[in-house]
Amino acid sequence: MDNNILKDLNIKQQEAVMQTEGPVLILAGAGSGKTRTLVHRIAYLVHEKKVQPSSVLAVTFTNKAAGEMKQRVEQLLKTKFNPSQLFNASQPWVGTFHSFCVRVLRKEIGAIGYNNNFIIYDQYDQNSVMKEVFSALRIDPKQYSTRTILGMICHQAKDNLLNPREYQARAKEHLEKIAADAYIEYQKQLKNLNALDFDDLIMLTVKIFQKYPEVLEKYQKRFKYIMVDEYQDTNHAQYILANLLARESRNLCVVGDDWQGIYSFRGADIQNILDFEKDYPDAKVIHLEQNYRSTKNIVDASNFVIAKNVSRTEKKLWTDESEGNKIVVQQVDNENEEGNFIIKEIFDLHDKKEKVTEDDEEIVYESEGMGILDTVMRVEGVKRSVRIGSPSIRKEVQKKIMGNAVDLSQFVVLYRTNAQSRALEESLLEFGVPYQIVGGVRFYERKEIKDVLAYMKVLLEPKDSISFKRIINEPARGIGIKTLSIVTSYAEEKNIDLLQATMEARSIADLTTRATIALENFAAIIEDIKYKVKDLRPKEVIDLILVKTGYKKFTQDGSPEGETRWENILELKSVAKKFDNLQGLDGIHQYLEEVSLVNGIDRLDSKKPGITLMTAHNAKGLEFDTVFLAGMEEGLFPHTNSLFEPGEIEEERRLCYVGITRARKRVYITHTQERTIWGSTRMSVPSRFIDEIPDQFIQSFD
Repeated sequence: MDNNILKDLNIKQQEAVMQTEGPVLILAGAGSGKTRTLVHRIAYLVHEKKVQPSSVLAVTFTNKAAGEMKQRVEQLLKTKFNPSQLFNASQPWVGTFHSFCVRVLRKEIGAIGYNNNFIIYDQYDQNSVMKEVFSALRIDPKQYSTRTILGMICHQAKDNLLNPREYQARAKEHLEKIAADAYIEYQKQLKNLNALDFDDLIMLTVKIFQKYPEVLEKYQKRFKYIMVDEYQDTNHAQYILANLLARESRNLCVVGDDWQGIYSFRGADIQNILDFEKDYPDAKVIHLEQNYRSTKNIVDASNFVIAKNVSRTEKKLWTDESEGNKIVVQQVDNENEEGNFIIKEIFDLHDKKEKVTEDDEEIVYESEGMGILDTVMRVEGVKRSVRIGSPSIRKEVQKKIMGNAVDLSQFVVLYRTNAQSRALEESLLEFGVPYQIVGGVRFYERKEIKDVLAYMKVLLEPKDSISFKRIINEPARGIGIKTLSIVTSYAEEKNIDLLQATMEARSIADLTTRATIALENFAAIIEDIKYKVKDLRPKEVIDLILVKTGYKKFTQDGSPEGETRWENILELKSVAKKFDNLQGLDGIHQYLEEVSLVNGIDRLDSKKPGITLMTAHNAKGLEFDTVFLAGMEEGLFPHTNSLFEPGEIEEERRLCYVGITRARKRVYITHTQERTIWGSTRMSVPSRFIDEIPDQFIQSFD
């Protein structure tokens, strides 16, 4: 067995792998094999440098990326150890920032007065808490948005490690003062609920490390080698966390590409990567510039686009791949024709000769950039219009889909805003073309999923009044808003949780006999489930909840919508299978923790047959054979909100660069003459980013 870990890497990748000591900055261009390099670096540390695996920490941003990295590390190490050695060896810790912090907080959060059995709230739950904050502070929801206030708390305060009092002291504008007051009450309510939001996970971990040096020292001694992927996407809190952990060993390796820094709206600070050499003057800087993903035309075109940015590191992406196809730039009449053009290109891509029948007339033509869905047909040199939605053409499309003539999973349509998906979906639905959307209504935000998870949260933490209020009348049990208000007041007066209050329903004045019985029945259901879960695996707990609460019968109502809801619940159960080795509350706890940390990209099914639709922001880290960049128009891409700020235009350009470099073989750019969006129709101007691509890389259709 050849144990040379470096043998499959290029010279620069080998250099990045072997530079194990001290601060290291790896500037990894798009498609340059950064994950491969990180995986081999971890294996090199463990196998060649004999570093204890458990002293290696690798952090990235999504569960999908972390899962892939962990799997590849394990596979690589399996080739270096015999099975018994591998089984007995501790493993490197690979995960997201948030999952790392959860792991720390489960052990250490008691130091700052929290219960380590905390629940993690998602955006929906946060919004529910903020509504109660508005009510408590008498903030008018018609005048102020709960989501706006939450955004200020998360991005202005928590991302910058400001506690409520610190943020309040800095608040100057009226809206900031409203947000500061809400922040104080919001954190108070979260603590009463024994809940943390996503930003708390990092902020409180940093707080513990800063307040208790002995706790920080424990983790500094454990993790001697720290790697941070996608460093350009870190915010201030993540930056502080990584640097605190690495302060003693100074073995901090950060990997990223400032050219792909696109998340400032989420609080990411691109200066973290641009200033790494200021933070660590002795840092070793390594450039990974060879692209293994895309053709030469795609790589060169993307270089010309990003070159217009002023704030960027110097590097030049290159590839040994063939020149490949030129980038197709196509103007269409409107957003509907844009969708039709995209479908046409997908299904005509490999056609050489086709027969099309319309109105019983057979037309034979050579397909040179044309095909079964062309809006323009050439017959004896004369152009004829073809009705895109004709039954014969839809039949041809369906035949190709059923015959698997085209691998639809290798096509992605990227757009700047989710509002653009409507017209694209309408075209796909018209032809019966399967697709999946990333970033629409996410799986874990669907009502039936949140209902089932809320039941599980209440089993785990009765203090979770947000989840309790969600399920007490779901499905309907005759427990209305008035009854719930009376129960809530009683619970507050007695300083007990809502579940205990329902169990004491007979002691609550002003309740009707009917309401009292309904509350007692609900309490009995929850108590019965709690009694039985101790010997059940998470998926069995879900089954028990569905039956005991009547939710299964409620969902399976015979309607198509009910069938869809039930299919989603079955998918939730399939996720729970990962925890079949756990039982009782511990199993529920770990299962809820897993689903709480999932994001939209983690739900992308790369094996699902169908075209993928998503915003360009969501495409980060993914790759496809063919990429369509739709709606490349001024005011849309670049977005209208960025047009007057040079820094924001540069981020829009980086986003365009990310979109182009997702493609392995082909890039299409579409723009319209006019577009109806956000309630109005307007004439369109092609995006400036199109003009930044030299003509030598572009193919335009007449």
